[in-house]
Amino acid sequence: MEFLPTELCLHLLQYLPAKDLANSCRVNRFWQSVCDDEAEWKSRCQKDWWIMRRVGREAAQTWKATYGQRFVRWRQVSSMKLTRRYIQNDLIEMPEGDLSVRYISDQDDEDDTVGAAISDRPLMPLPFGDVPACAYFEMTVVNAGEHGYVAIGLAADGFPIARSQPGWRKASVGYHGDDGDLYAGSGFGSHYAETYTTNNTVGCVFDLVTREVTFVRQGQPLETVTPPGFEKTDIAIFAACGTHSKDEHVKLNFGAEPFDFNIAPCIEELLLRETDEAKLLSKQKALDEILERLESYTSNVNEEDPENIWTEEETPFTDLLADLSAPNASQDERLVNIVRGMLHQVGWPSENIDGATPEVLIGLGKAVVFGLAQQEQGLGSSGSSDDDDDDDDSDDSDDDSDDDEDDF
Repeated sequence: MEFLPTELCLHLLQYLPAKDLANSCRVNRFWQSVCDDEAEWKSRCQKDWWIMRRVGREAAQTWKATYGQRFVRWRQVSSMKLTRRYIQNDLIEMPEGDLSVRYISDQDDEDDTVGAAISDRPLMPLPFGDVPACAYFEMTVVNAGEHGYVAIGLAADGFPIARSQPGWRKASVGYHGDDGDLYAGSGFGSHYAETYTTNNTVGCVFDLVTREVTFVRQGQPLETVTPPGFEKTDIAIFAACGTHSKDEHVKLNFGAEPFDFNIAPCIEELLLRETDEAKLLSKQKALDEILERLESYTSNVNEEDPENIWTEEETPFTDLLADLSAPNASQDERLVNIVRGMLHQVGWPSENIDGATPEVLIGLGKAVVFGLAQQEQGLGSSGSSDDDDDDDDSDDSDDDSDDDEDDF
């Protein structure tokens, strides 16, 4: 190689995987000078990570260092899995390691027998684009089971996975397979998209800066929403999935296998939309602050339990009742649609629902939700649900804090 022109050496080395190219610089000084070529690493950053321009701290680095940091982020994100903490073994099992959930219980007629699971770490963004702020994961329905009560979604830490589907509680959102409804901090959903079942794959895109959520069905992105309670950037958001009937089986993918959904067009759209340098810098600064908090959270997650934002007194109807009582509730189309779906579910005549004005619907909704909340509080006071199944006989996997950059 030393006797070949540098241009020819670079041409040959471009066929090497990035990790092999980085390690080749240790052979001798000549190889180091060739393998550290900035033009080659810039080309790889553009091709593999879709970087058009570097923003913030990355702008002061070499292209090789930028590639290395993005590579480390990819390894961290793609190695995520579902946690076994708080798993109730009489409801679900994990038959294929820590990426799948199967519902094994016959007791699927009560809300507190939901078999849900969350990721072992907060969602981190994929390393694509100038400002890599979007997290993404997919869920494949291996078996829709008896009723198809499967769900994909997001939830803040402390989500009561033994009692709730994603979206039923505040600071959570879920796209449910049996009815295609979107649940966002409420036990009542609103129509969102088509249903999904066995052999279907759905995904979830979460922008850590804008807090926007976009679900994906069979490779097609759906409507973007900003769920209530997600506005606070200091809340760690986790991937979540739910099952609730016999033999339901879902499998998650955080990037260890190729995604079904090609996320490149979404990133390209962002690149074209975000051309203002000041806005890019502002978004990068916000992202850096969020990532610092997440890294601090991850390093301390096993030392003490984070504050649980769900109190024992809360019911699934508490927040909904507050929303319905707001002065401009009838002008909130999402809220009106939730009430319509709720009234259909409790058996209200369709002709009365379809012909009612938003103001009338909100009034009916308040009455129904108040009654349901009172009923649940009455049931809850006599129940003995045990939420303290936190005695982890298997500790969470340690976050991979070994020196990944050296490995690269």
